[in-house]
Amino acid sequence: MSNYGLYLGTQKVWIEYRSQREQIINLLEEAEVEFRKITPHNEPKLISKDLRAKQEMSVSLRTGTGEMLKRLRQLANNLGESAGKQRHAVLQNEVDEIEIRLNNMLDLLDVKVKQLGIKSEKWNCLSKKIDDMKAWMKEAQKELQQLAQMDMSPEERLSKTQDLQAQIDERLKILNRLEKEAENIANDEDEARDDLQAVVHEVDDLKGELVKLHEAVSVQTVQSAQVMQAWSDCKAGLQQVKPWIRDAELKLAMDFPCPMTLSDAKKSLHQLHEFFMQCQRQTAQLEQAAVQSRKIGKMSSAEDDVDAIKTKLIYVSSSASHQKDKMECLVSNWQKFDEDSGDFNQWLDRTESIVKKPIVCSQLSTEKLETVLSNLKGVTNEVSERQSQLIALSQKCDSVVQNLSPEGVCVLTAELSDMKERLASLISEVRVKMNHLSDTVVAR
Repeated sequence: MSNYGLYLGTQKVWIEYRSQREQIINLLEEAEVEFRKITPHNEPKLISKDLRAKQEMSVSLRTGTGEMLKRLRQLANNLGESAGKQRHAVLQNEVDEIEIRLNNMLDLLDVKVKQLGIKSEKWNCLSKKIDDMKAWMKEAQKELQQLAQMDMSPEERLSKTQDLQAQIDERLKILNRLEKEAENIANDEDEARDDLQAVVHEVDDLKGELVKLHEAVSVQTVQSAQVMQAWSDCKAGLQQVKPWIRDAELKLAMDFPCPMTLSDAKKSLHQLHEFFMQCQRQTAQLEQAAVQSRKIGKMSSAEDDVDAIKTKLIYVSSSASHQKDKMECLVSNWQKFDEDSGDFNQWLDRTESIVKKPIVCSQLSTEKLETVLSNLKGVTNEVSERQSQLIALSQKCDSVVQNLSPEGVCVLTAELSDMKERLASLISEVRVKMNHLSDTVVAR
């Protein structure tokens, strides 16, 4: 019974030994399979997943086999005591080999985990930079759309567009660095050369999109620069016209008073001609500003500013034209009045010298008296014609004096009154002489 019991005990230990050995070997084989799995090189998520799997396998193998290996060695020693020295040595070698294999696998797993950690960190960093680039490009495309649609000044639009273009230039440099970074990672792992192509392709796609964005922003920059130049030219034109209009409004109100003399009127007419020509030049200047404002469109208040100034300039030009025409008419009428009044006064001078010549009836024959009387009748006829001329002169005087200063009105009306008085005096004197001569002729 004692030998049989010993046999049963040994058999039980042997069964447990084999079971422990198989469990450890199974765990080792699972670890070897996991270790031999191909790790993806350019997929950060898969690399991280593989890293976690190998970390878990390493922990599981280390913690799970530690006690099992101790138990296995203990069982081997128990079996060796009953099986003899030779059999004991075989079992010890078997356990040692399993332990060596286990330690080697743990060392390999540790190295692999470390390598995967470094790789994961590199690819995660690269992937994050690529994702950041994609996110930035989306925002840049939105910003470009907003630049084309938002209501802002030409200066602000050009500044923002140039800033975006500078950012794109910097992002192109970053993409080139990312491409080199991916190549450097792949160079550290020869087996990753194929995977590198996928990353390079992704970076190239990003670069292509960024180049298109750069071209679009370049077009926007050129357009913004053109608008900015148009806005600058428009503002420069308006800055020249605005103060001139302000001065012109004051000039119209103060610099062209009603004239007192014809010389004053001619001087004012010359000034009004020059002023009207200035209006024409300012109108041309404003039209150039209007052309520039139309290039700007609704991106600024330029068109509204031009319209507001144009309204004032139209008023000033219209007023200047009206005053010029009015002064031209005044000068023309005044000159005609002076010509006609001069002619009338010359006639008065001649006629008065004739009429006022003394007649000594006692020294003249009847025939001579009748000749003098006939001449006086001719003067009477001429006086009648000159009365019509004086009426016309009065009308011309009325058209002139309504645009003169009070002093000028007094001078001109006094001149007209003088002619009227001289004509009336002349008529009276002719009548008296004609009556006297008629009485003398009849008395003879």
